[in-house]
Amino acid sequence: MPKTTEADFAQISKWSGIRFTHPKLLWDSEVHGRTAASFHTNCDNKGPTFLVVQTNNDSKFGGYTTENWVASGAYKADPNAFLFCLTRNGQPSPLKLARTGNNNDIYCHANYGPTFGNGHDIVLIGTGPYVHNSGTHGFQKPANGDSICGLALGQNTPIQFTWAECYSVVEDPDAVPMEPWVKINWNGREELIQFLSSYKPLFGDKCAVPRSNILFMGSPGVGKSSFINAVDGVCKGRPSTLCPTGRGGGLTTYTEQLRKYIFIPTPAVKGFKDKPLNFSIWDTMGWHPEFYASGELGYILDGNIPDKFNLAQNKTITPRSPGFVAQPTLAQQVHHLVLLVALSDCDDADVLARMRNCATTARARDVRTSIILTRVDERWKDVGEDVSRIYTHEEGKKFINTVANATAVTEGSIFLLKNYSSEQHLDSNIDVLTMFILKRLLESCDDFFNDYVQQNPGVLE
Repeated sequence: MPKTTEADFAQISKWSGIRFTHPKLLWDSEVHGRTAASFHTNCDNKGPTFLVVQTNNDSKFGGYTTENWVASGAYKADPNAFLFCLTRNGQPSPLKLARTGNNNDIYCHANYGPTFGNGHDIVLIGTGPYVHNSGTHGFQKPANGDSICGLALGQNTPIQFTWAECYSVVEDPDAVPMEPWVKINWNGREELIQFLSSYKPLFGDKCAVPRSNILFMGSPGVGKSSFINAVDGVCKGRPSTLCPTGRGGGLTTYTEQLRKYIFIPTPAVKGFKDKPLNFSIWDTMGWHPEFYASGELGYILDGNIPDKFNLAQNKTITPRSPGFVAQPTLAQQVHHLVLLVALSDCDDADVLARMRNCATTARARDVRTSIILTRVDERWKDVGEDVSRIYTHEEGKKFINTVANATAVTEGSIFLLKNYSSEQHLDSNIDVLTMFILKRLLESCDDFFNDYVQQNPGVLE
């Protein structure tokens, strides 16, 4: 019978970012035995696990790792690992200790049971049992100076544990959603429409820029065109097919031209005026090694490439390309770059390297970059049913952190998106999410213009 409580599971689930309610008990020290062999027999190669230890002073603590336990005789690095305390001396005392980053997060040895940290922070079998949360072994030190087991911190503080359990973690799609870690007003549709309707580029009149230009790039099928149609759908008050969507077959892209879309609302849609909005979104061919390389991105950012330029037929762009604009104005340039990637590709080294290369190319022109992670409902099925749950998956933080570290784009400029797919009618939550992201993109355009006038103060005179 598991000794770890439902309340303990809920707390560990919140800390881990993986929603689970009934993790599988792999090892119970009092059932399977307090030996390294019994631990490895039951826990090796089981994926993410967490350890819970109950001491004779009525303290409960443990550790979490997403790395497989093995009997390799080596340390493993795990950026997702942490230690935790649930109770101290019988009193609730929830505490999470993050790793310090020395990459010795867990110790995998045939003669040792579950062991965290180098030296160690927690060791139950092999030496000890003891804890030593000094902050020097792999995990942070508690602020009060005591160990997580509720005893005064000493060199290898000995403990006597009454039981220890190790559980495997599998996300439960039916678990109660966590509190969203990005706050969106899902009832704010009219407010967002008002923003889009009244938006004008910052200093646009001084810089002779009538609208902000946002460039979309990404792999085939990630939803660039779908985002554009979602924006136009809001303007039209109905599902839109302004921008053709889909793939041409296999890994090829349906979009072959550079298209510069403006948005003209239907007057009957509440909140909009009967005039084009003051921004445009440029759609490009899905990137693929056989098509244009990111080296051509510079010409697109600089405004040298006209609308309807065929990127598939002109894979290498030069000043001799058809319609090449030799001296584009600021109004013809890109003011913000957006890279779209499927959530499932966030660990693809080639995709991450390409995004970093594109962001670097944009940064050289003082153009900021945002990233949109799409098709999230393929991983989190509940988001497909209710888009307002999109930021309740703390696992999303890990994806964003991974992409931010790989691309040098700030986490605050990386968004999660569920696009329209099979919906036959407008969905208020999809519209709100789309406009929420678009608002942030337009604010980044304004940051570009602010930088421009700082470097060219004469335009304000």
